[in-house]
Amino acid sequence: MPRETLRLLAPFRPDPIALTLLALAALCVLVAGFQHARLFHRGYAEVEIVGDVTDRVGRALRNAGSGGADQAAGCAACGACSPLSAVGG
Repeated sequence: MPRETLRLLAPFRPDPIALTLLALAALCVLVAGFQHARLFHRGYAEVEIVGDVTDRVGRALRNAGSGGADQAAGCAACGACSPLSAVGG
């Protein structure tokens, strides 16, 4: 057998720090997978809840003399998927 092949087959003791980092990375991937499942597979909010929140935010913006165009960030600023513009936000 060539010397390179024998070197690959020789017993190898990995560095403890490398093993620790590999185990930590595996744990992080596992936790991230659980978090993804928990956060993104909940289903949709009830229509009544979204309607109530939208009405309250729109009312608060109107009472403050503000509108969606005045906002710097968030749903009120974007308005692309938000019904806030329809309720006066």
